[in-house]
Amino acid sequence: MKLLRTYGLCMAVLLSHGCVESVKQEMPLQAWGAVFVGDLPGCLWATNARIEERVAADPVLDAVVQIGGRLVPHRSDGSYVLDECLDLAPGDEVTMSVERGFTVSVTTVMPGKPVITAPAAGSTVDASTPVNVAWTPPVPAPDFFYVGVDGAHTATGEDWSRSVEGTETTFAIPAGTLRAVTDGIAVTVNAENTEATITDPQSTTAILTAAHVAVSEPFSTE
Repeated sequence: MKLLRTYGLCMAVLLSHGCVESVKQEMPLQAWGAVFVGDLPGCLWATNARIEERVAADPVLDAVVQIGGRLVPHRSDGSYVLDECLDLAPGDEVTMSVERGFTVSVTTVMPGKPVITAPAAGSTVDASTPVNVAWTPPVPAPDFFYVGVDGAHTATGEDWSRSVEGTETTFAIPAGTLRAVTDGIAVTVNAENTEATITDPQSTTAILTAAHVAVSEPFSTE
């Protein structure tokens, strides 16, 4: 309601520059951030965020975003990307702050890294049956895991992933998900913690995910 009243005042004074700026600064936002460490082929998009206006869902390009104490620059598509891996160990806290007329911040903890024990390196599995993925429990434990396979190795050609509770250490990829008679397949298991905060009175939401990435050794299907 505060925002609507402010906008009405702007109309009354013919949208004076200062009033427009005030509305812009107090516009509720939605912010999503993510930090990845672990088995990464590179650090592209390892630290990233996206900021949108909460009502219109338009990308916001003029926010000041910091993750882990590092300034994250924006791109023209509305994303904020720091193409660097942050030096975070299991148990370290990581904070994202977003400033645009007001500041909102959210903090989460980097979970430990799982070690994938199945499928075994160099093994051959039957893609027409469920394929068991197993990993050691990381310390500290995550909120949840994401088990994933790149689209180059799935029957549909699309990336595949499923969420698993953070207390689990196994998951069966459904039969027929993986391409048959394929070499060099790898499974990814992300240990992830996610924290969210909502400011008042701006009603801005900030969500931050910290993920420790594990990639299996290559295996084959038949």
